[in-house]
Amino acid sequence: MEERLTLSISLIIAALAWSITSGKLFLILHSTLGILLLGLSVFYLGVAHRANAVGAILIGWLGLLAILFAAVNGVLFLLAQQAINSVWMAAGFGVAIMLYAIGSFV
Repeated sequence: MEERLTLSISLIIAALAWSITSGKLFLILHSTLGILLLGLSVFYLGVAHRANAVGAILIGWLGLLAILFAAVNGVLFLLAQQAINSVWMAAGFGVAIMLYAIGSFV
């Protein structure tokens, strides 16, 4: 089981690296934006924890999970070319945007 997980993580990293280094311009920009959004999600969560704001912490965790969901489905789309993964990626991004919009008022 551990070997399979290691292989899966290696495959995800390889697909992401390929999309940034060897993909077409739009794919490079798209993947880079996804990584930037993931980093900003972690930053938001860190700021929320430092402020000890319960509502913002909840939004931060849910937003981070939504971004991770979108990222995993984006990589799965690269690997399998299944349209459903593209739909789930867009849905994860949409949920994250809604959460962070709500979080701006919390």
